[in-house]
Amino acid sequence: MKCSDCKVEMGKRHTTSDQPYLYKRSGLSDVALEGIDVFVCPNCSHEVPIIPKVGQLHATLAAGIIRQSRLLKGEEIRFLRKHAGLPAQEFALLIGVTPQHLSRIENGHTDNLGKPTDRLVRALT
Repeated sequence: MKCSDCKVEMGKRHTTSDQPYLYKRSGLSDVALEGIDVFVCPNCSHEVPIIPKVGQLHATLAAGIIRQSRLLKGEEIRFLRKHAGLPAQEFALLIGVTPQHLSRIENGHTDNLGKPTDRLVRALT
């Protein structure tokens, strides 16, 4: 596989618990994947993960987020909303907040939604 940036042949590494792949594209800051192959450019360090069954992975992440006992963080709410396939404006209406307030929460500029709305987010997603 060639790097899309440098056009150089990429090397491949297999992730382990000591060297996982940080799955930042999920939108969640704390997801590290083990047991997958990642192509890495030797010039620019660009990485391309090979994630089998990404839909199943996202469903598993969503289920884990929903089961947490604490209030959801903004990035978790955004992940659940996107996983459910709901646009921000529609989701905001469903949970009874303004789109602006939802945006502030999802981007970490405002604290959580409160217990009743947090439960509604979990139920909707």
